[in-house]
Amino acid sequence: MEEKTIDSFADLLKIIDNISNSYIQDDWIFRGQTDSKWDLIPAAGRKGIYAHNELDLEVFDYWCKQAIAYADKLPTEKLELMAVAQHHGLATRLLDWSENPLVALYFAVSDLQSNTDGTFFCYSTKQEVESSSELKTTPYYVACYRPRAVTPRLVSQKGLFTYHGQPDIPVKAIKGPTEQSCSELIKVLIPGAIKEELCFQLNRYGINKVSLFPDLDGLSSYINWQTKNKAFIQNIIRKIGPDLILSKD
Repeated sequence: MEEKTIDSFADLLKIIDNISNSYIQDDWIFRGQTDSKWDLIPAAGRKGIYAHNELDLEVFDYWCKQAIAYADKLPTEKLELMAVAQHHGLATRLLDWSENPLVALYFAVSDLQSNTDGTFFCYSTKQEVESSSELKTTPYYVACYRPRAVTPRLVSQKGLFTYHGQPDIPVKAIKGPTEQSCSELIKVLIPGAIKEELCFQLNRYGINKVSLFPDLDGLSSYINWQTKNKAFIQNIIRKIGPDLILSKD
């Protein structure tokens, strides 16, 4: 695995440009994590959740049988159902990625913890699975899964997943006997001290909470973040007037 460290937004753009110039861009997907100490594994494989003997798949089957009571219509294919379960918080063998590197960067820096370094990953693999594919349990098997637009957030975040045959084994670069069994991985360390500045840079490019979570929760979270910006508050006062803001019933 290739590892790099950035000191600015421009540094990351150079890395992305180098990938685009050196490889077929569509081959790469991106993920951001707020803590550089976290392994690159799906929730079903993480400490405190992972259970041996494929228990997570049994839990997923149980979820499928119960979910019909809470939704009028659900997908029939297993992987597509797993994507819906993942969206609603179930720990699954799917790991979220994006085709948009700036979206991935947002998830690496949006916590704004200056004492915690984030991580930005670039991953390329020829392995792909379809919604109708069998749920493999092979160790080190990692394949891209591009579901239908089962949730609005998948569309706004240019989202897709990797499916993991063994959820507790971290993603890594693999040199296999065939092109389909090879993969490449680049890890970029993002110092906590520059997270806030990167958030403001991303906002200038239209990458923020409300664009990635296009609902009332996303809007509220975005405005809460913006209220820390004095220029934003001054703009609100200019638009609706200080008397209206300060008036009391």
